[in-house]
Amino acid sequence: MPPDRHGTDHRPVVNIQAQPSADIWSLGASLFWCWTGQSPVAYDDDLDRLEKLAVIARGATTALRDVRPWSFPEFEEAITACLAPDPADRPTAKELTATW
Repeated sequence: MPPDRHGTDHRPVVNIQAQPSADIWSLGASLFWCWTGQSPVAYDDDLDRLEKLAVIARGATTALRDVRPWSFPEFEEAITACLAPDPADRPTAKELTATW
């Protein structure tokens, strides 16, 4: 769940329709996981669900350069852009496909 789907108290926002930018964040998170085998957000597996969501809501992600299996600058830029904490800073699907 992207950081923007959480309230300021770090609880999930309810009854608010997800925007396309949330799907872009999820795409970035999925690509990060597929390429590195790690979650883009580091948290202790012993945390309960709400605590994990609070960590995600802070918007801090693991630096891709620290966990990537090899250098692939264009791919790294796309994943990093998708994981931007601010939805306005994430690319659109059209922008992502135009670069590939």
